[in-house]
Amino acid sequence: YITRVRDFVMLANTTDSVSGATPQRVWWPAIDDPTNFPTVGTTTAAAVQSDYQDLVGEGGWNQGIVGGLSGADVAIFQERCIWRGQYVGPSAIFSFSVVESARGTPAPGSIISVGPVVYYLADDGFYAFDGAQSRSIGVNKVDKTFWSEVDTSYLYRITSAADPLNKVIY
Repeated sequence: YITRVRDFVMLANTTDSVSGATPQRVWWPAIDDPTNFPTVGTTTAAAVQSDYQDLVGEGGWNQGIVGGLSGADVAIFQERCIWRGQYVGPSAIFSFSVVESARGTPAPGSIISVGPVVYYLADDGFYAFDGAQSRSIGVNKVDKTFWSEVDTSYLYRITSAADPLNKVIY
């Protein structure tokens, strides 16, 4: 997964020749240069603010990443939690913290941002996330209808779309 975060490009759920598959990793190249991935931990990487962070815990794999929210520079959606990232500058570069410890998404394709808000499907229904907290948007009828009709074996096939003119999320 990939997004723009301030003057960075940020990747989530990565694979590389050194570490292999790292589904809980977020990684960003040099500031203002998405083609420059110096070796993490070197003075070269530190000088251009390139680094990575493994978001370990009970959240599961990274399912998506969205930049430019009203309450966070970046949000990383895992299977069972949501992380918020804030740019703090050298030497830490980004600070990450869990903001939703019991809610993530089983459906990566459900994640869609419209302006400073992200809409997504959680295990218990549809939500809007502003970078600080989620609020239920499908309570009762929409959530019940969706869960009664969806084949949960195919949640990975879900896709989303936004119609900003009619103010509808599909």
